[in-house]
Amino acid sequence: MFHFSLSPRRTGRGARPRARLGAMLALAFLAGGLTAGPGNAAEGAGATAERQYCACMALARSRPDQAFEKAGQWKALGGGVPARHCEAVALLGLKEYGEAARRLEALAEDVKLARGLRVDLLTQAGQAWLAVGDLSRAYANQTTALQLAGARAQSGAPALSSVLPDLYIDRAVTLAQAGRDDEATTDLTKALALQPASVTALVLRASAQRRQGRLTAARADAEAAVKRAPNDAEARLERGDVRLALGDRDGARADWLKVLELAPREGAADAARARIETLDLKVR
Repeated sequence: MFHFSLSPRRTGRGARPRARLGAMLALAFLAGGLTAGPGNAAEGAGATAERQYCACMALARSRPDQAFEKAGQWKALGGGVPARHCEAVALLGLKEYGEAARRLEALAEDVKLARGLRVDLLTQAGQAWLAVGDLSRAYANQTTALQLAGARAQSGAPALSSVLPDLYIDRAVTLAQAGRDDEATTDLTKALALQPASVTALVLRASAQRRQGRLTAARADAEAAVKRAPNDAEARLERGDVRLALGDRDGARADWLKVLELAPREGAADAARARIETLDLKVR
């Protein structure tokens, strides 16, 4: 069997890079006839193609320019869906998000009968559309992925049940960027019902509720996130925001200074530094 893998997600603030294996499909379906012939020959061809796919995906993450070229050559030689997927992931690495999204959507259309794989591809396409700011297409792909995964989960497919929290989180990020914080909160509540220990969901829900003025609920989520992950820079950043909204300037500063200590070279540190500077200007 062929393991179809995903690259780390890009979901914005509060998110973590997440990688998982997608649906397992017969190599004959994925690579177009490589399993024909005697069993041993088919298994050998399958192992070779899987190694080629894994190597291409690894290259897509480290040297996307080289991976794109190699995937194109492989595709021309009949590499099928694996080669096309590697090519699309290489485009993500090259920050050609719109083209990557279009190719991922086309792949999802071509593998309609493989529902688990289609969920994976639509998830990636949604992330790519989000990266270029096309919120409507991101939302459409994420909603379809959720519907497909939810239907399979109800039929007892454990693999798809396990990805539902991440799918809700992805769509919540899109909704929040569209200014639909109430709907984002709903999706994050669903994610937390399935995965109560998700610090990412707690941080994002705290942020959404803070923007809605629900400061008591936002504080509860932010405190829970920091309690579960005291060294999480994003959790500290959000708790600082909530504390400031509640008038606790000293508490906010303490959290933001902690962010600088925990993640001095990450984006959260830049955000914390800007907040501290703004706070200092207001004091003067």
